[in-house]
Amino acid sequence: MHLTRPADALAAMRSLVRPGGQVVCEEMDLGVWLCDPPAEAMTRFFALNTALGERRGENFSLGASLHQLFRAAGFARPEVGANFALAVRGEEKRLLGMTFAEFAPELVSEGLATQEEADRVTADLLRLADDETTLFGFPLVAQVWATR
Repeated sequence: MHLTRPADALAAMRSLVRPGGQVVCEEMDLGVWLCDPPAEAMTRFFALNTALGERRGENFSLGASLHQLFRAAGFARPEVGANFALAVRGEEKRLLGMTFAEFAPELVSEGLATQEEADRVTADLLRLADDETTLFGFPLVAQVWATR
């Protein structure tokens, strides 16, 4: 998701693997997540994160289509798996707010958000993380592997 040409990277990986060897990749998809009850801060978190990736030529929704890249790279029969972590309490729920706080300066410098909005979203995400009545579904993590 952080590569501007992920198909080229996967083709290079395939070329380095001997026949019978495997290539295994795992990638997030920020387009697949959950917040129950719905919260504007979560919607904004993922929208801003995705917009920043798009601005930089990166695809933050790559996970769900990773299997297609494997086929395009010459793997005939890729296998797939996934992880979709859920949490109602615990430190892991704070990860999204802390992550947003880390990349918020980039959003402001790129003109995608104001400092005021970034501060508000950060505070709202951390508040939601402390609310045990709110379920977080972290972004989908897709796993794809195939044999050369």
